[in-house]
Amino acid sequence: MDGVAVIEFDEDVRDVLESASETSGIDRTIVPNYLFEIADYVYPGEHPENESAEIEAVSPDDVLYPQQWHHQKINSEGAWKVTLGKSVSVAVIDNGFDDDHEDLINNIKKVYNASDGGDDVSPVSDLKTNSHGTHVAGIIAAEINNEKGGCGVAPEADLYLIKVADSDGVMPISNLVRAINKAASWKVDVVNMSLGSSAPRLNNIKILQEAIDALSHGYI
Repeated sequence: MDGVAVIEFDEDVRDVLESASETSGIDRTIVPNYLFEIADYVYPGEHPENESAEIEAVSPDDVLYPQQWHHQKINSEGAWKVTLGKSVSVAVIDNGFDDDHEDLINNIKKVYNASDGGDDVSPVSDLKTNSHGTHVAGIIAAEINNEKGGCGVAPEADLYLIKVADSDGVMPISNLVRAINKAASWKVDVVNMSLGSSAPRLNNIKILQEAIDALSHGYI
């Protein structure tokens, strides 16, 4: 699917990769399917500045806007005098999303599940970080002036939501490569990935670098 194949086996990873690399006729990169994870997620009420921030009521009528201390920190209102992000496309690659969320639904243009190729991007409900993708998408482009929730930094941007977690919440590199390739095929302006991995030499994995290069050059 999308140029990435996954092979499962019981033998030692090193032995299998060494054997595969010596087999004639293989013209694709073979790498371990490293896992990615969501790290350092801050839950509501846990941010150290939430208690002390003094934010005055301002122009947006979103009910939670006065609690969104980050808008004051980065001067969102000053930026909004120039643009609200209209016609800017942003792909959010994350563990899952509530794509029916009342503050997101009007800005969502496309969705994609990089685990199975479908369009179900809903999060795994029993995971502690199940709201991470929705949270990130909201920070970027939650709708403004709808008297609901808060608002995003670019509240009129177009959202393209790509889920990389499988049904167990696992995020392997194969899913991430598919996700990046999909974002490149959509020719989005910006790609956001709030995830990481402790896998060694990750920056030397050719198939991941190729996907990133495709994004930077605007093609696959």
